[in-house]
Amino acid sequence: MGVVVWGYGNVIVVFVKGFLMVVLSQTEPVGPGHVRVRGDGHLCYVPIPRNASMLLDNRLNERGWGATERFLLHEPFLGLAFCVVREPLDRWVSGVCWRAGGDPVVAEGLVGRAARCAWPVFDQHTMRQSDFVLSTVRRWRFVPFDRLELLRGVGLDFDFDNRVNVSSVECKEAVLDGVRFFGLGDMLREFYRDDFVLFRQAGGRV
Repeated sequence: MGVVVWGYGNVIVVFVKGFLMVVLSQTEPVGPGHVRVRGDGHLCYVPIPRNASMLLDNRLNERGWGATERFLLHEPFLGLAFCVVREPLDRWVSGVCWRAGGDPVVAEGLVGRAARCAWPVFDQHTMRQSDFVLSTVRRWRFVPFDRLELLRGVGLDFDFDNRVNVSSVECKEAVLDGVRFFGLGDMLREFYRDDFVLFRQAGGRV
């Protein structure tokens, strides 16, 4: 199993089996310190990639919520923070498909790489969700990915029914076939153990 030894932006350095690996994201980073803060400063959204983050980020931007990069890594936030959490294996499959550009053949190769390295992280889309839960925030509201309407409980009243899932059925099936072929289920469940706990705490069903 690998250990993250350093990360910043879209660069992640991982120690795996005696070697340092550098993992680069394909896009601009949405890292643990990227948040959107409501104008009064009392409510912030912490995006987690593959958890409707683009939808929510765009909607909050339209409503004038300011974007703040990484300040929460260093300064305490005294208001309420919220984020969307997803069933961990479902999110990992989606993240692999995103990394593969929806190509089932590429996705199969990525699953094989995860098996060889015993390390399932390719970029921020497959990082642990629990890594986005910042220690500088004391009050959290976690909302399950499949129940976005619960965000109305923090005062968000826009439509939540148009999430776009760009992962093709063929790509997802290729990833799941690879998980079964390489016997990755136990490794993934162990690696994302804290995410399963977080998802259950949010009321999600595993």
